[in-house]
Amino acid sequence: MQNLKHLKKLVLDNTGILKLPSFIGNIKTLEILDISMFGIKEVPQTILELPKLKRIITRGYDISHLPHLVAKYDELNKKEALRRITKCKKKNSKKLDLAYLYLKELPFELSSLHWIEELELSCNELKRLPNWIGKFSKLRCLELSCNVLTSLPNEIGNLSNLRKIILDMNQLKTLPNTFGNLSNLEYFYLTEESNHIKSEERWGQRSWLTSLPSTFGNLSSLKDFHISNTKIKKLPKTFGNLTSLKSLSIDSDETNYSDVFFPCAMKNLNSLTEVRISSFNKVPDFIAELKNLTTLDISHNKFENLPDFIGNLKKLKVLNLHSTWITELPDWISNLKNLVDLDISSNDIIVEPKMIGKLPKLKNYFDGYNPFNTKVIK
Repeated sequence: MQNLKHLKKLVLDNTGILKLPSFIGNIKTLEILDISMFGIKEVPQTILELPKLKRIITRGYDISHLPHLVAKYDELNKKEALRRITKCKKKNSKKLDLAYLYLKELPFELSSLHWIEELELSCNELKRLPNWIGKFSKLRCLELSCNVLTSLPNEIGNLSNLRKIILDMNQLKTLPNTFGNLSNLEYFYLTEESNHIKSEERWGQRSWLTSLPSTFGNLSSLKDFHISNTKIKKLPKTFGNLTSLKSLSIDSDETNYSDVFFPCAMKNLNSLTEVRISSFNKVPDFIAELKNLTTLDISHNKFENLPDFIGNLKKLKVLNLHSTWITELPDWISNLKNLVDLDISSNDIIVEPKMIGKLPKLKNYFDGYNPFNTKVIK
């Protein structure tokens, strides 16, 4: 390796190496050094002084025991961020990707790129967003996952063209009331990792968000709402105003949601075509009113019985009953003539093949033992 005088990129992840050899410091052409995922213990200073070194990649793994490496790492990441911002400015690009740079704050130089439509800021160490983020009036997609944000600035409500926001894995305590000003927002995602999953320390933060602002109901364009493993105990009463909502997904492997989680006005959400919920003790009553529903995933719930109203959902194509504790499949299942996919696996239940044979459009059926081809059943 000492003779690799023209090497530009060196990847040493998952090697088990604890000390980098000093001769790497002689590779004057080296631009990218990937030392992630192997618990490096020592990095010679000569490597950090390489003249063309642009990036040190660690995938976020802890290097705090090597302060000289941390300093160089932060320096190069800031330079890389400025390089990408400059490139975006020269090309007048509508998309800027600053992910995986572990920035503690956003460079002020970013504030001048007011024309961008997509901003990727995931996998950094941002504790706050600057107020000038509200000047990005043309922004359509904002990716903020895997940071350490505890709040969003009020100016977030000025992003009048925002269509999609992803807030996964942060430390959010609240959302500002101005969030309801995002009248064009279509996609809202707030997914957290379960405490049962041992994740990398930097990203393994759980959301502290316990409620949504009442102004959330002003998001008249919202189509997709997804929360997972949050501490939200109930949706605001205004949630029933989201009449454009098509997909609703709420799940947790720890929290048992109560009957008051959904407001009464949920029955107004007639545009819903997909509902996925888990950690409930009963099927919410509002589902009976969703005549346009095509997908109902109620897996991983503690239901011993299923309500008859599911049999009245004539447009239903997908029904997932995996791990629901049911002990029998109700007769009304034969009413679902448009059903294409049915999963009843991980339940203490045996189904007569002739019952499945009454579903004329069923193509995929899984009971945990055999995936039946319905043509064989019939």
